[in-house]
Amino acid sequence: GVLLNNVLFQCDKRAGSTLLIDMRKVYNLLKPEWQKFVDQIEWLDQETKIFRKMVELHRNTNQKILIFSTEFCSFLYENPRYKFFINGKELRSKQKTILSEILVEILDIIHICNLNILEEWKWNEKDLLIVDGSCMLQATKGGFKYGSRVIHKQVCVTTIP
Repeated sequence: GVLLNNVLFQCDKRAGSTLLIDMRKVYNLLKPEWQKFVDQIEWLDQETKIFRKMVELHRNTNQKILIFSTEFCSFLYENPRYKFFINGKELRSKQKTILSEILVEILDIIHICNLNILEEWKWNEKDLLIVDGSCMLQATKGGFKYGSRVIHKQVCVTTIP
């Protein structure tokens, strides 16, 4: 989980909220053939050496979660930071084209701010928010000055035997 603790909030109440996007629901909004495709994808962050599946199962509900970062979209521009694989082999040209289309669709789903996948937390000073970080993508609603919103973030990690 993720703990977010708002220690300072001097923003206009209409700004500075945290948007939480449920990546289980984003996965479910993809076309079935795209779901099957991303189910096979694994990715490698060459800077951190993190290697993960693009779709993982939630530890409690077993729902499929789309593991996504907006930084993946650097793949669209041949950025070498992320590499994508199917069955241990780098994607071929046609597979790269399909993944590019899927990444654009995911961004469209996220940016539409579909209320079925989105929760907005409007902060008050001293609020503590606990989020299931395994399936919620976080974003910030702008409109505030740097330093007028200070939120401490603590990520809790457990190892499952």
